[in-house]
Amino acid sequence: MKNFDLNLFKTPPKDCSVAPFWFLNGDLNENALRVQIAEMKEQGVDECVLHARKGLTVPYLSGEWFEKIRFILSELSVRDMKAWIYDEDNWPSGYAGGKVVGSNPQFAAECLSVEKIYPVLGEYISVEKKDGAEIECVIAVHSDSYFLDITDYENKCAKPWRSETLCWEVFVFRKEKCKHKPAYSPYPYVDLLNSSATDEFIKVTHAAYKENLAEYWGGTIKGFFTDEPGFYQNYLEQCANLNTVIWTENFASRFIEEFGYDIRPYLCCLWQDMGERSVKTRCDYYAAVAKFYAESYFGRIRAFLNADGLKLIGHLHREDYIESLVQTESDFFSAMNAMDFSGIDCIDRNIDRITEKLGSSAAHVYGERICFSETFGGFGWGLTPEEMKRRTDFQYVQGVNMLVPHAFFYSIDGVRKTESPPSLFYQNGYWKYFKQYADYVKRLSFVCRAGEYRADVLFYFPLKTSWAKFRPLYRYDVHELDRQVLALKNALLSNRADFDFYDDVSLGKCKIDGAEFIGGENTRYKAAVMPELSVMPKSSVLKIRDFALAGGVVACVNDFNPTDERGERDDEYAAAVRDIVNSARFFTVPRYREEEIISPVRFAVTDPVTFGNAEGVYALKRECGDVKLAFFVNLTEKEKTFAFTETGVLSAAILNAETGESECADFAAASGACTVKVNLLPFGSAIIAFYKKETVASLAKNLRKTADISLNGGWLGEIENKKVPTGEISFHAAGLKNFSGEVKFTRKVVVTEKFTRAVIVAEDVKDYLSVCVNGKTAGARLYSPYEFDVTELLRSGENEIAFTVGNVLENEINGTDNDAGVFGSKRIILYDED
Repeated sequence: MKNFDLNLFKTPPKDCSVAPFWFLNGDLNENALRVQIAEMKEQGVDECVLHARKGLTVPYLSGEWFEKIRFILSELSVRDMKAWIYDEDNWPSGYAGGKVVGSNPQFAAECLSVEKIYPVLGEYISVEKKDGAEIECVIAVHSDSYFLDITDYENKCAKPWRSETLCWEVFVFRKEKCKHKPAYSPYPYVDLLNSSATDEFIKVTHAAYKENLAEYWGGTIKGFFTDEPGFYQNYLEQCANLNTVIWTENFASRFIEEFGYDIRPYLCCLWQDMGERSVKTRCDYYAAVAKFYAESYFGRIRAFLNADGLKLIGHLHREDYIESLVQTESDFFSAMNAMDFSGIDCIDRNIDRITEKLGSSAAHVYGERICFSETFGGFGWGLTPEEMKRRTDFQYVQGVNMLVPHAFFYSIDGVRKTESPPSLFYQNGYWKYFKQYADYVKRLSFVCRAGEYRADVLFYFPLKTSWAKFRPLYRYDVHELDRQVLALKNALLSNRADFDFYDDVSLGKCKIDGAEFIGGENTRYKAAVMPELSVMPKSSVLKIRDFALAGGVVACVNDFNPTDERGERDDEYAAAVRDIVNSARFFTVPRYREEEIISPVRFAVTDPVTFGNAEGVYALKRECGDVKLAFFVNLTEKEKTFAFTETGVLSAAILNAETGESECADFAAASGACTVKVNLLPFGSAIIAFYKKETVASLAKNLRKTADISLNGGWLGEIENKKVPTGEISFHAAGLKNFSGEVKFTRKVVVTEKFTRAVIVAEDVKDYLSVCVNGKTAGARLYSPYEFDVTELLRSGENEIAFTVGNVLENEINGTDNDAGVFGSKRIILYDED
């Protein structure tokens, strides 16, 4: 493992850059394209995702389209920038703007519906044919235990059949075309289980790029981004194909080949609880969906790209919760493992979700170095740089290490401004300072990729339980599972007991060394945590048993009493469960008290916070050669001060991700451990590097505060080239309503005290601020802390202070009247040497 390189931290590799969606949503004028690319480069953006989007006037995938893309790539190339190709016209991926289904209507997505008939004793059943809903099979079931296939497969109808006894039900399964249509498209979505549909998608998209842009293929073009592929049946929000499940034309025959039996007689078990048979049917069905999906869609695209050294990256549809993942993707981990990077999105303000930990866990446990997040789409024009940084920190402290900002808009003319805003590009006033944010993210990405990830807890992901409990319209059981997993996640992270989710495949690859699991990136997990499980494969039970018997801590919600994927427990399985439950360090916590999970975890995982208040602080740890890295994020609006102890190190430094500089931390070393005092402002963050050797860096000189000069009141606003008394700094105070833009405020201040250092501090700023002293710039800040070093600008006697406040475009575009300004204290703090 290489040592951490401070020079690379200061100037990270270009592949640590943000990689924004660039919405190509207009006429793609070449002069405008050149200017926008130059703007990106100037503001520290080295990669972008070329994304055809609503408003595009150049026909997608036409000759003209490829000429425009060639021009873009040539401009990127001369600036040493790289591109990812978004593989679709709008979203979701797979339909090539309608060309796939246009070439063959049979490539449209299918689903399977069910209807139940209660036969009248002694009378022949009647199964009607329905237009657009071909019968797949008809199954008679007695007492939820005897399954009789009464399908006439040749004529696509039911055989003549009547019940001679009571307790029969008849299930009619029909194939339907999914009604969901991609965004802004008249065409239906595609069947992602149909490999021929994917081949057509590759032919008209990926292969067309390769043919038309061969000179950039594998060079300037790094790879392709696939966005929100998935299964859109049973779409409750659209009331489309309700109570249906995923299907494709040859599903039954492929299933027989894979699992050795015909699933059709047991399809009713997907909807109705029928004991052990339902457990087996659901687990096998969703395993089949996951396998066919990875092979038919991701695998084929990845093979095409990887053959030439390009990468396939992307994220799935509705990945925030287990319930939606089962319905739309089946298995998050198998899909992620089928791509080159792990990926998620963050397109609303909800933080109560498992998404970031799912994505980063997939990267850690399957050996993928990168977990990206497509972030900010749908946040609206009110999104401020302050919120951008907070959300970035929130995601990165959970393991994300690449940011795909959504989005840079080529144009916001007309309807474009309403299409998944905001634009984070030149249209917003803060753009001229965007490099401040871009460089911060670049350094944070470098840190969060350095070396190997470290965590203490292995969190067993309840995939098979979720499959076994999922029913298309009945969601309570899976909702409860989601609630438990989310509560456990919050309890662990809030107490700095970081974890990775492990599915059954990755758990099977773990080794046991003493009372520790050794998993991805050589991480040693000291405790295993599980929600309440109804199903756990035998291989996983045996692995957890071996860990428990070796002295590992195992903790779960409620009783631990699962079955295997057949709903059964053989003697070995039952004995393994007993061994786990009877092991010395096995613990349970009750439902709705999941926060108590931290108590048993503490038997194996020591809280590194040894003093102070770290409530609401998350911590991410990595190890890179001779350095252990810790990234702290305060998720609360209160300042936090605490002591954090790391073992096996001798010294510590603070890494400043905004400047790239490093300075000695306030630490004490003893007995092979180092304790650092950490201070985090509200929603603040910090990076500490713990060194395994003594460093020569020393603390900065101690300066004494000698004066605190108030700048409250007395301000003049410059409105239409006139200075207007405003008293304080705000748009409303300046008489501006519904205003988006920038306003300069000035005032005079007299300084009489001697000083070695002078800092202007502004609090509660909305939305961003630049400062000048005596006509010279002291810089700009997009987010807190709004502190400006004015030592070289401030002079003894009278000084003119200028604050230029800017806001985002919400007022202008949405007609709102949000005020902007500096609403907290404003002051100059003077320091001198002791």
